[in-house]
Amino acid sequence: MSVLRVEADSLILSDPSQSRSTVHVGISHPAQTEEQLFGKLYLIVEIDSTDRSNHDIINALQEELRTTYYQSSNLTPEQAFEAALKRGNERLHQFITEGVTDWVDRFNAIVAVVKNGYLSFVQIGNVHTFLFSGNRITDIANSAGAPNEKRNPLKLFSTVVSGHLKANDRVLMCTSSLLDFFSQEKLKRLIIEDLPSATVAKIEQNLLTHTTPTAFAAMFFAFLAEDQILAAAERSSTPSAPIRQQSAPERSMEELISKERTTEQLLSPSVMPNVKSFITSAASRLGSFVRSSILQRPPQRRLSPQYHQQRETAPKPFRHQGTTLRTFKRVSVTMLIWIISIPRLVVQLFGYRKKVTSSVRQLPERTTGRANRFVLWIRSLTPLQQIIMIAALVALFILSESIVSISNNSHQTTSTTDTTTVISTIQDNVSKAEAALTYNDYDGAIKLINDSQALLNTLPNKTKKDKQTRTDLIAKIAAARVLTRRIQNPTPATVADLSSALSSAVPTSIAVVGSTAIIATNTPNTLFTVNIANGTVAMVAGNTKTTTFAVPLDATTALLGTTENAIQTFSTTSKKANDVTIQFANVDRSIIAAALFQSRLYLLDTKNEAVLRSNVGGTTFGPATSWLKQQYTELKDATSLAVDGSIYLSLSNGTIERFTSGLKDDVTFDAIDPALTSPTQLWTATGSTKLYMLEPAQKRIVVYLKSTRKLQAQYVADSLGDAVGFSVDEKNKVIYVLTHHDLQKFTVTP
Repeated sequence: MSVLRVEADSLILSDPSQSRSTVHVGISHPAQTEEQLFGKLYLIVEIDSTDRSNHDIINALQEELRTTYYQSSNLTPEQAFEAALKRGNERLHQFITEGVTDWVDRFNAIVAVVKNGYLSFVQIGNVHTFLFSGNRITDIANSAGAPNEKRNPLKLFSTVVSGHLKANDRVLMCTSSLLDFFSQEKLKRLIIEDLPSATVAKIEQNLLTHTTPTAFAAMFFAFLAEDQILAAAERSSTPSAPIRQQSAPERSMEELISKERTTEQLLSPSVMPNVKSFITSAASRLGSFVRSSILQRPPQRRLSPQYHQQRETAPKPFRHQGTTLRTFKRVSVTMLIWIISIPRLVVQLFGYRKKVTSSVRQLPERTTGRANRFVLWIRSLTPLQQIIMIAALVALFILSESIVSISNNSHQTTSTTDTTTVISTIQDNVSKAEAALTYNDYDGAIKLINDSQALLNTLPNKTKKDKQTRTDLIAKIAAARVLTRRIQNPTPATVADLSSALSSAVPTSIAVVGSTAIIATNTPNTLFTVNIANGTVAMVAGNTKTTTFAVPLDATTALLGTTENAIQTFSTTSKKANDVTIQFANVDRSIIAAALFQSRLYLLDTKNEAVLRSNVGGTTFGPATSWLKQQYTELKDATSLAVDGSIYLSLSNGTIERFTSGLKDDVTFDAIDPALTSPTQLWTATGSTKLYMLEPAQKRIVVYLKSTRKLQAQYVADSLGDAVGFSVDEKNKVIYVLTHHDLQKFTVTP
């Protein structure tokens, strides 16, 4: 096939004062040796905005692609191109982590490599790559099935399309704006008739006659034979200097138009084909010698060189490990056959068959055992024959050891490649998880992190290097997992110091009524109120009993639960507590929590494994009847309840249960990290979309979205480890926390 040469030229038209987008065309200018090895790298970018940061993004991407591509240790342009795209993706992701994100959905680009008539490219966004071959016009990326999915900020460049061009093929890479002024047929006429330089001049002249804020960027390629270049140059008024290229394999772009691969694919070359070729050649020569010199047979008929040449040029399927093992098995069997036949061949070679026979007949003893016969046969050989046989066996032993060593090295190389692939996958997953968190995709991030953890468990952990690699990856996975926990670290402010006022009393619960916080204690006739506006603390000494919990009843009243399993009301205006008469079905009961919803009081009775309901009318409370329609034994381990129409219960093992219409719902709250172990109090309210839970054991307040039962936030602070209760003011975005020593508050996110 004649040598193809490439003519290329670029078009870029943009008025910075009027253009609505930022465009750029980049062409690499490598050294001669670099161009011979890797060809030329091209970049077309359009960002649909005019932000100043666009130029920084484009320059950084271009420099990263150029540096990585031409300094790659890979021996093929395909692998070097994939490595460059990977580094380009990572460099673009750095802008996202720095908070520069407006460009992501407006980013359109083509990155291409041209070498020896070979074209490989990747594109994203509203750009086009057209192939003009004969009378056909093909949008290559669409024909190759390039995906049109939601952009992953870490993998903007993902699908690579590649193939070889035929003589007289033309390729156009352009922004979509060019198609607004030229039809595909008109572009075809302009491109096919002239060299790219002349085509660019005509298109540029045409576009300059229009006053438009549109920006244009394009690259034109012509793949021509020598005679076609001369003919095209005669037709063109402004020929450009040709770019010298090597010859390309005779396969057309049309045959490879559907070929694509992702940047994660790595080629794993194998040494076994070379080993097989060497052994086959040696065995063939030795076989020919034995056949002609010893066995006195005619030479074996062999296929013509043209047949082997056709087989070598034919497409070969991917060779996998099974092929390698089968080859090794055939080689081993061949070696065994030669080892068994060598002694007899050596005897035949030196022509001592008769002497051997007579020597054997003269032996004093005869044996029918194969081993004994073999020993006798060895002894019957002359010293020279024995030396030659031993040398042959040693040579075969060394050859077999070499083959086994090469095979082991091949498998070790494959294992190393697999390990490198796993490490790269883990690193990519962690980076993807960080990108997903940038867009609040916590579910996707958690899945990627869990996948990384599973892959980590498959890595070797034998050598010092293996252990260090695992340690580094564990640290990266752990750092990413921390981000998925949605942990916030507020700094609670002190509303009131209760140390001196409490004396020996121990606070047990808090209820915020209006602007007053009511602090219940375990000491009879000892109740405290705190003005949350100025932090004033006042003790209420009266007929209050030993209280276990406090909940708001209305704007001025709170309900108090007592150790006698009775209920009291406390008024912030009169500063007095009054007993409430409620008829209970069970005298022996243990009421540990209560909540009010739409004039109904709900009480948690753990001793009887029941949720009781009492209708409230002013200061009158109806009988406490069971709300549940069946018995649930897990209620004996309940620690708190909250009501919003459904009832939420926290259990001592960290489980959260939801009940609706008296029956338990088959729902599960998403697991969090670290897992819930011992929540002590729940809080929600009518109209609230969230469920709050206090867990002092892990110094946090956990917030779930009730509609999805997914984690919304974790507020972690050291002082929460000493908390005995809390109350939420969602209107003012404040959480009040009661500890053993003071009343604190901190602001929460909406």
